[in-house]
Amino acid sequence: MKFTCIREQLRRSILLVEKSTARKITLPILGSILFSAEKGKITLTTTNLEIGTETWLSGKVLEEGKIALPARIVGAYISGLSDEHITFTSQGENIIITTASTKTLIKGYPIDDFPLLPKVKKDEEFRLPAQEVRRGLIKTVLAAATSDIKPELSSILCKFSKNALKITATDSFRLAEYTISGLFITVKNLPYILIPIRTAIELIRLLEIETGEIEVVATSGQIMIHGDRFTLISRLTEGAFPDYERIVPQKFAAEVVVEKELLVSTLRAISLFSSKLNDVSLALHVVGMSMKLKTANVDVGEYSADIPIQISGEDLEISFNHRYLFDGIQQIEGKSVFLGFSSATGPVLIKEHNGAGYFYLAMPMKV
Repeated sequence: MKFTCIREQLRRSILLVEKSTARKITLPILGSILFSAEKGKITLTTTNLEIGTETWLSGKVLEEGKIALPARIVGAYISGLSDEHITFTSQGENIIITTASTKTLIKGYPIDDFPLLPKVKKDEEFRLPAQEVRRGLIKTVLAAATSDIKPELSSILCKFSKNALKITATDSFRLAEYTISGLFITVKNLPYILIPIRTAIELIRLLEIETGEIEVVATSGQIMIHGDRFTLISRLTEGAFPDYERIVPQKFAAEVVVEKELLVSTLRAISLFSSKLNDVSLALHVVGMSMKLKTANVDVGEYSADIPIQISGEDLEISFNHRYLFDGIQQIEGKSVFLGFSSATGPVLIKEHNGAGYFYLAMPMKV
């Protein structure tokens, strides 16, 4: 194998795929990048057996072939080069990298050991706006569980209808949902899929450079997402997502509108004084149009703040994990936040005031 390319293009391509290599390497080949030079195209492929990522770049292929190289070493080395043009020449299982001023040999791995990326059967195939999908994943992935004890909770639900896609996540303590409307999707056999959280996080990163639409191909067990600069293949989570729609409140005992930045800054202060439970108590007062937030830590001190609000309904006292409130409010894009309190023991619904398309639920704490 022999090819030449531009250093910066190769550096960006390595950065695009290296996150899909295995972190805890029991098989060294899973920490490698497979470089392929075929039919005038240079392709880079990585996999950790759960996620596979592929990207490509332009260059001059002088001799076709493949080689698997350690991702960490080749990535760090290419990033440190200053010369613009790079030549890769294979020498058995090793590669010789030459520039105008340097020559380096990096040992590789047998290419036969590199796992083949699976072929995804086209049971379902459709296109989606890349940046809307990325926005939806960013706003919901924070509500997914980080533990694999219940795989369905450490996954993102993508539920399809003819004109919309709902992206939902929950760890049972909070829930976030983002709706992409105005779509034209024909789904025959898969009304929904569950994307593992690690795949969702990788997809957020990959979609950052995409400006148009992505192609989605899915079966009951796998998904392939194809963009202008990448292809991602991942397994899907098996199982049933919780029946969450019944817990989304439709009526509220108290409805509050509050300035977003004021509430965010107050919650930041609360994080300095809260206990190990991360609890904050809220007291809503219709007379006076105010919300009192307070917390205490026996080792640090106490904090309380009264902030002005618009409120309708009844007075109410309730406690939450302040981190959960903060995470949801941070995702609101407008200047004002709507808080809908269903009861003193029920969830709070958070969304943009007069906004649609995104909401976040947080369950109260028993303190």
